[in-house]
Amino acid sequence: MKNIADYKYNCIDKSILLPYFKKYYVSLFFKVVPFWLTANFITLISTFFIFALLVIVLLSENLTTVSNTLVIIFCLHTYIVGDHLDGMQAKHTKTSSPLGEFLDHYLDVFNGAIILYVFVIYLESIPPLVFYFFVYLNSIAFAVTLYEELERNELYFGVLGTLEGVILLIIFFITWLIPTTKAFWVSELFAGYQNYWIVVFLFGIGYLFTIVDVLKRVGYVSKPLFLFMLIGFIFCFILFKLKTNYLFGWILLTLYSGEFIIKIMESYLVGTKKKYPDHFSTIIVVYILFAILTDFLSKEAIKSILFYLIFYLAIKLIYLFTSAILKMKIHWIWYNKKTDNF
Repeated sequence: MKNIADYKYNCIDKSILLPYFKKYYVSLFFKVVPFWLTANFITLISTFFIFALLVIVLLSENLTTVSNTLVIIFCLHTYIVGDHLDGMQAKHTKTSSPLGEFLDHYLDVFNGAIILYVFVIYLESIPPLVFYFFVYLNSIAFAVTLYEELERNELYFGVLGTLEGVILLIIFFITWLIPTTKAFWVSELFAGYQNYWIVVFLFGIGYLFTIVDVLKRVGYVSKPLFLFMLIGFIFCFILFKLKTNYLFGWILLTLYSGEFIIKIMESYLVGTKKKYPDHFSTIIVVYILFAILTDFLSKEAIKSILFYLIFYLAIKLIYLFTSAILKMKIHWIWYNKKTDNF
């Protein structure tokens, strides 16, 4: 076990927009952040807006209305500002901690998945194969980034990351509200594909760039990471073959990824033994793959198995998340206290 009292945040961020975004925009909001407000609460508040966005998507019959689009823009804006305010506040109040890093980066795994889901549902015309592949790439991008931190004791963000992706989406949603630019987005690019596929393509490039860049720095793919990538790919194949609805497949892939990623982060922050992806999920996915290839189970039976797997992963994730929080609870503070140093 690591001595978490000796924690030090090691991060290199090469984002092309970050220096300007923090200096000329986030700093305006930082001026009104009260000293007593902890960085962890800022993280939780910004995450709340993304989860609220998911609820809106699930309850809305028509996501592309002007009011819904404005809500999406507001939630994305609030999230991305808060996602940088928490680090600035932690540095300002000298309260950086492993708990803060865990909450910030682990919750971003789900925030990123939700944002991707909202974008796909908004467009309404992304084929299932592309959707599952993008959810898969999103989870791998997060996994390899955090696995690199475990291997190299340093968190590294490349030139294209969450900030660039969210800003691109905000610009897209704003221009969607303008009739002339919306007409451009929905006009044909080629072979029946609309111009908004440019944004989809850029997201795919961003995911692939991140994954390749990390693997080049690390120099190899570990056995746990390789197994995670392989099982995730098989999950995508199964979901595509079964023609499950997007929400069902998205939940399954997100929970499976979250289970592995939380163990990566706990290994680094707390010093627990390196672990493989969930063994039970691995057994189930191999069994289902065999069932599909040999056609000895009906699609409905396989979907039932996957439903119970989702329930199992959700329970396990709650347990792992609670356990991780308890191991780092010494770093939780309700408010920042003024000292003679401030």
